[in-house]
Amino acid sequence: MDPRLYQALGARAKARNRSISHEVIHMIQSHLSDTHPDQARADDAFLRLTGAWQDKRSAAQIASSIRSSRKNRTPSKHVFD
Repeated sequence: MDPRLYQALGARAKARNRSISHEVIHMIQSHLSDTHPDQARADDAFLRLTGAWQDKRSAAQIASSIRSSRKNRTPSKHVFD
């Protein structure tokens, strides 16, 4: 481990009256349980799109149109080698 990282973790742990191991666990748990601001903004932007698409075709017609516009391709052999 990089000595500077270890020192930074040690200082952070000491300031919070924890061992370095407990501080690392706490940091990981906090990170995994928090909603990240960027993700929250992305979620909000996506949800604002709900109902924004207007089309007179049915969902089945739209799906059929998408499927028919696709070009059939055979994967290159080297992809699976």
